[in-house]
Amino acid sequence: MNERDAERLAAGLVRAGWRLVKNPADADLILVNACSVREKAATHALGRLRQLYQLTAERPGLLFGLTGCLAKHLGGEARDLLPRLNLLTGPGAVERLPRLLESVKGPDDFVKDLEPAEDEKKFDPDADFRLDHPAIGPHAAFVTVIEGCDNRCAYCVVPDLRGPEVSRSPEAVLAEVGHLAAQGFTEVTLLGQNVNSYHSKGRRFPRLLREVARIEGIERVRFTTSHPKDLSLELLEVMADEPTVCEQLHLPLQSGSDKILRAMGRGYTADRYRALVRQARELIPDLTLTTDVIVGFPGETGEDFEKTENLIRETGFDSAFMFKYSPRPGTPAYSLTDDVPAEAKQERLECVIGLVTESAFARNRGLVGRTLEVVVEGRDRRGEPFGRTRGGKSVKLPGESLEPGRRCTVEITGAGPWSLTGRRAEVLA
Repeated sequence: MNERDAERLAAGLVRAGWRLVKNPADADLILVNACSVREKAATHALGRLRQLYQLTAERPGLLFGLTGCLAKHLGGEARDLLPRLNLLTGPGAVERLPRLLESVKGPDDFVKDLEPAEDEKKFDPDADFRLDHPAIGPHAAFVTVIEGCDNRCAYCVVPDLRGPEVSRSPEAVLAEVGHLAAQGFTEVTLLGQNVNSYHSKGRRFPRLLREVARIEGIERVRFTTSHPKDLSLELLEVMADEPTVCEQLHLPLQSGSDKILRAMGRGYTADRYRALVRQARELIPDLTLTTDVIVGFPGETGEDFEKTENLIRETGFDSAFMFKYSPRPGTPAYSLTDDVPAEAKQERLECVIGLVTESAFARNRGLVGRTLEVVVEGRDRRGEPFGRTRGGKSVKLPGESLEPGRRCTVEITGAGPWSLTGRRAEVLA
């Protein structure tokens, strides 16, 4: 979602007459779009921000801006950290940025806009403009379908930073995907903090997904993220029925303890999560299942964590984003005592990482000898091509001469926890 926002920001500036440069030292404007959902992400972003900010001392005329969730999170503190800041805009000001920039005439000027988006115009990006995403390849594009979040998970700052849920109109989504297909894009990923909450003009997400999947020229459709409390049988049936919808589901678990799930405000139980996974795998046998896990949430005992361990073992995830709980100002959990010792959090995190790594390795080893469809996404540092399966698994293709965007079948010859190795069987397109 942050990458898609960066595309929309860049598109607006290009339309206003700016052009992108590769080297920050050559820029007249540096705009940092940063996330603050996790403390570690915010710390990393601030480090990069300070590094780029040093250029303002070397080039007095350089304009410098901070945008996105981190800008809204910092608010007035941003100018304490960066006195020469010219622009401070939140995620709701994406469409307004070019107009705001018009009032910045020199390095001493400052403009702030941390207000939400005015209307659905924020979902009217220039579909002709896409940044190069090395992680997904030149054939693929991100398409936002819903912004914001109405859930109040106790640990999460997203509702405060990105605002309430606003669904984009189905006509706009379908028009954008159709336009991308006409340009030669063959894969789209539909984005939302909780895509399962999508509703606009009588459409829910399963119907929208089916309509996107049937657009001519689109060969692969992915989506993220699904909240377990809103995952429906209808959505799983669309995944199973539509050939272009990939067999990939990101379903955040967070904890295997019902007590902790209640404290987190997640709205489902561990058994409900188990039932959803069983249902998904019955309908989609080759499903790649990924998740999120937080350890050390306030009140988490050794027994609570053991329940998380057990659920991870029995579920068998293909990958996971795994975090130690960190208090975020403004969240419901911020008032709770952060009572799990740092050492215990680290031990639990290392345990979860080990369990998921073991599970991912086992599931990947089970693919050795199979022939899978792979789309080439790029080349690694050694110049070797790599691609991705329909399930989203990375496949190294040593010795091949395939260009990004090529679709082929690949015999899987080797496996590691996080990637596969294969040789080309047949080029499909």
